[in-house]
Amino acid sequence: FSAAAAARDVSWDRVHAFASGGPDPADGGDGLLEADVVLEAPSDDLFDGDFRTASGSISIALHQSQVFRIPFFTDLVGILGAVVPGVDLLMDRDSLDLRAKLASGVLDISRLDIEGTAFSIAGRGRAWTGDGSIDLTLDVHLLNRGTWLGAGVYWLVTPISKIFAIRASGTFDDPQWSSARLSSGRK
Repeated sequence: FSAAAAARDVSWDRVHAFASGGPDPADGGDGLLEADVVLEAPSDDLFDGDFRTASGSISIALHQSQVFRIPFFTDLVGILGAVVPGVDLLMDRDSLDLRAKLASGVLDISRLDIEGTAFSIAGRGRAWTGDGSIDLTLDVHLLNRGTWLGAGVYWLVTPISKIFAIRASGTFDDPQWSSARLSSGRK
């Protein structure tokens, strides 16, 4: 089985509503999705739900979207809100860029960038298709690094900001967030 798909300027809220089984947004949705997906796998693997021999690539971009409302990130918003109280009110027009390759059941995430008003995140890691486990490291930076102020703050506090590296382990459905640099003694 071999397939390639592309999507351009698709309403993210409508995609999210379809995937979650919820209603379509009344206003036509916020944010735009762009995606390119290539997948090659023996047909038996697809019917068994086993992607251990599949290969391919994924490129996803969300523009001006509510990235932090994706269920995977909701606990992370709580952690960031504990560092900067009220920050969750600023997380509504963020952009996401994800690049990954799939080989032998391992999704190698080479780029996971989120540019937001309050925080910028640069991530990388791996996910396994067999059990759905993940191992991601996210470097969190104050403000949007794409702005002059954000870039200045980034370079000014880079040594200190290394503390804000966050690790996501567990599974996509139930991520466990912890410090990637400091041992907190809990997961």
